[in-house]
Amino acid sequence: MRYLIDRGMRVFLRRCLSEDIGMGDITGYCFIDEGVEHEFIIVPKEGGVLCGIDIAEVLFRMFDRSCRVECMFKDGMSLIPGRAILKLRGNARACLS
Repeated sequence: MRYLIDRGMRVFLRRCLSEDIGMGDITGYCFIDEGVEHEFIIVPKEGGVLCGIDIAEVLFRMFDRSCRVECMFKDGMSLIPGRAILKLRGNARACLS
């Protein structure tokens, strides 16, 4: 089930991000060329229960509206160590921020 992330939640997430990364990710700016696209795969090291996948997708798109996000698990599902949770393709700097 997909949850609606309303405007208030988006404002809250923006505030959290601005506090966390401020003016941007310095490491990304130093080591990744502008405009580089890359594919990222998020894989858990340990088992657990997934929570917040919809918010993660919204956060990635806040940095790069054109990124493609593919979720392999849904909230509440048990995680399997080494099995991909999410695939992401987009601007490398934005995705790593």
